[in-house]
Amino acid sequence: MVNNVLIFGYGYTTKALSRKLLSVGWNVSATTRQIKKLALIEQDGVNAVLWSDIKKVRELLLIANAIIISTPPEITTEPVLQSFGTILSDSNKLGWLGYLSSTSVYGNHFGNWVDEKASLLATSEMGVKRVKAEGLWIDKCNKLNLPFYIFRLSGIYGPGRNVFEKLKNGSARLVIKDQQFFSRIHIEDIVGLLSSVLGKSLNNRVYNLADELPASSSDVMSEAASLLGVPLPQLVDIENSDLSKKHLSFYLDSKKINGDLLLKEVNYKLLYPSYKIGLRDILSKTGRNEVKNF
Repeated sequence: MVNNVLIFGYGYTTKALSRKLLSVGWNVSATTRQIKKLALIEQDGVNAVLWSDIKKVRELLLIANAIIISTPPEITTEPVLQSFGTILSDSNKLGWLGYLSSTSVYGNHFGNWVDEKASLLATSEMGVKRVKAEGLWIDKCNKLNLPFYIFRLSGIYGPGRNVFEKLKNGSARLVIKDQQFFSRIHIEDIVGLLSSVLGKSLNNRVYNLADELPASSSDVMSEAASLLGVPLPQLVDIENSDLSKKHLSFYLDSKKINGDLLLKEVNYKLLYPSYKIGLRDILSKTGRNEVKNF
């Protein structure tokens, strides 16, 4: 059987995932809103289609065995549902939908451990949007009796997207706040987990993706600076800073994400169980004087 997956939203995560899926025999299609990105996506071996080309998107959706939604929600709508929701009921091949959400839906849990049963106390604007989008997708797929899974991703890092980049380009800020914990996950572990479950029946609807060592952003910054052999950036007083509203909102939440549920279900062992291992690996592959794009 030919396996076709349609990805809504082609960015850092889904580009890496597409590379893996192509290598194991999936036919991958992906949407983009920008004409100039069509050729770049095609160069990756992915069938690119403009979001506005409703006819073509419909054709791809109707032959898709699986769909991955990676587009961010908007203020009042979930864009994929708004534009293509009515087409879902026309497909007789679709058997798996995955929504890439965020652990921002949990909001602030004051540094405590959080699993998939925790209350959704989103404080950030995007976190609130994610909660609403998850609910809209659950309602839609329940009505259509379609298998639907939510993957709540922790902070994503990897080659081309890491604290080394910020230290090198001068945008790094050392913000210290007591009892501040964040969880992260390496892009290769996201790819490993998602590629192992794509198209397969799972025991639960919601899964967290996180490594095993939650830490403050200052701890990660200190580790990266030490590995690079560069001084730490100047300390920023969070109460009297020029940080953007979006950046400041990042520090409103503190929690440790438990990602064991999916790991145990699919018997997956993290390649990078901590940011310390992940950062060392990135540096070993790129060198201290060069940070390559993924």
